[in-house]
Amino acid sequence: MIAFNDSLGRVWFGNLNGQLAVLDGDRVRVFRPSDDLQVGNITAINGRGPEIWIGGEFGLEQFDQGRFHKIAALDNKWLRGISGIVETPGGDLWLNAISGIFHIRKAEISEALKEPAYRVKGEHFDRREGVSGIASQVHPLPTAIEGTDGRLWFAFRNGVVWLDPTAYSEKRTVPPPITIQSVSADDKFYAPSPRLSLPAHTSSVQINYTAVSLSDPEAIRFRYRLQETDKDWPEAAAASPLTYRNLPPGSYHFSVEASDTNGVWSGAPANVAFTILPAFYQTIWFRGLCVLAFFMLLWTGYRMRVHQLQQQEKKFREAVETMPTLAFVADPRGNRTFSNRGWLEYTGLSPEEASASGWEKTIHPDDLSRIAEGWRESQKTGQPLDCEARLRRGSDGVYRWFLIRAVPVRDKHGKIVKWGGAATDIEDRKRAEQLQADLTHASRVSTMGEMVASISHELVQPIQITTAHAKASLRWLQRDPPDMTEVRKGTEKIIEAGALASEIISRLRSLYKKAPPKRELVLINEVVGEMAGMMGGEARGHGVSIRTDLKDGLPMTVADRVQLQQVLMNLMLNGIEAMKDTGGVLTVKSLFREDGQIEITVNDTGPGLPLGENGQIFDAFFTTKPQGSGMGLAISKSIIESHDGRIWADGGGGRGATFHFTLPAVPAETNPPVDAARSVRGTVN
Repeated sequence: MIAFNDSLGRVWFGNLNGQLAVLDGDRVRVFRPSDDLQVGNITAINGRGPEIWIGGEFGLEQFDQGRFHKIAALDNKWLRGISGIVETPGGDLWLNAISGIFHIRKAEISEALKEPAYRVKGEHFDRREGVSGIASQVHPLPTAIEGTDGRLWFAFRNGVVWLDPTAYSEKRTVPPPITIQSVSADDKFYAPSPRLSLPAHTSSVQINYTAVSLSDPEAIRFRYRLQETDKDWPEAAAASPLTYRNLPPGSYHFSVEASDTNGVWSGAPANVAFTILPAFYQTIWFRGLCVLAFFMLLWTGYRMRVHQLQQQEKKFREAVETMPTLAFVADPRGNRTFSNRGWLEYTGLSPEEASASGWEKTIHPDDLSRIAEGWRESQKTGQPLDCEARLRRGSDGVYRWFLIRAVPVRDKHGKIVKWGGAATDIEDRKRAEQLQADLTHASRVSTMGEMVASISHELVQPIQITTAHAKASLRWLQRDPPDMTEVRKGTEKIIEAGALASEIISRLRSLYKKAPPKRELVLINEVVGEMAGMMGGEARGHGVSIRTDLKDGLPMTVADRVQLQQVLMNLMLNGIEAMKDTGGVLTVKSLFREDGQIEITVNDTGPGLPLGENGQIFDAFFTTKPQGSGMGLAISKSIIESHDGRIWADGGGGRGATFHFTLPAVPAETNPPVDAARSVRGTVN
């Protein structure tokens, strides 16, 4: 332990474990390495005022106003193992350390305290100046004191020396002269000269230098810099040759200087300049030619690419102009910017007339508002346009149906930059659809003709009931007094019979009526029940009974109710026709399949289908009946397939025939609740 009394009456205690204790009156404060006290074992404490210097095995620190400030030197070994500190009245520090005596002037200390990264310079004295031995690190401590006469005393392991700082003049050392001896390129030596040129392809440059010091050659240090490659000044402890590899052609400037024994740099470096000559392919003119050739190649490639794109554009434009459809391009607002030759020739408009919104004059007036609304919706949502409209032909003014489609073209940010579209002639398809509708209606009317007798019988019954109750009511009115109760009952019966007749006629009108398909939510069991009731009279006339076995709680399907009635009527009439000579049972069943389809089955007990003809019976004009048209089953197949369903038959070569058809069920969440009582199960005799 070492102790020190400062000028403020505080007592300082330093321990070998790196702790520092301060006794200030009756208060004790302890500092540890965690408080930035980083000197290791404390072996020296000194100070003339409130600022206290602490030295130890790892360096020197100042304590001021509760904080420690570390001091660094040009050569850190000068501050290692400090066992003696003396602060002179002028503010200089004299340190006794393992490396010798080190003198730091007040100005250097001030710089170090202002800038923590600053490294102090000073005078260093060791055996070369007559200092014998090494300062003690254990006992006795301290190893440096100031005498009453102002002289400084320093103790070493084998002696004591003194120094009078008042009579001391600064230790003057002269930096040793430094000389660049030679420059070698790939092991070939060159003497330094103002215009030193090294050959092309030089891969290694070595610079040899030296400095002579007779007083203390081991204390000399060197620093060097190749201006074109080194940002800082690397240091070296000996004059070792320096090698630079793979330097590109060009001019270079090398500098090297030495320090004195106090670590002060001379400020007068030795310099050498040299040039590495370029190979022909490293010269400016060659590189210029390469750059020119490169740009020429780029230009040629660019022109070739432009020509290629122009050719592709020409081919694409020719393809668009000659394609068998009406093509167009519109801007993001829907204004026409391009129309191909097919569009212009069909409409008879010029490119100027067809541009912007001029194309609207070619749309049928009844379709224009619908097309305009579709464009607005597509522009709003960014979804493709898909609609049908009639376009006027310029040569004769005739309107034909076209399918118009347009899709957006987007940039890399997803913004619509234009629309590309085409119009395809669908007039023949429209006519085919109309012909199909007419044929379906004709088949329906033809089939109804076969039921005229049965329907007449159905209508006769409510008419007879109406007549009978009208006569009875008239008799009750002729009584004296009239029996109004019986008249009321008769009138109610007349009303019921009239409603029944009206319902029968309404069903007939729906089947005879020619109207475009109307898709709606349909309960298939209701449709089967209606047709079973309507076909009851026809069945009874041939000794046939109709039996229904319908699954309760079936989901709904989206379909045209009248077209489904037509399919059931065709299949049920075929079954009744097959059993007209023998009688039998016609069974209609419904069920829900695992694949989400509703299946309807119509089964008869007749002679069955001809062997091997199950797949042909749905072909147009194919029939097994002498007076059949061969269109009923073909139209039924067309109707079912238009509803995304499937129809087929079983029973070739055996007794009885069975027809099946399926319809897609609507998802459960869109099905409204259905009363199970509306399902039909029973027998119509």
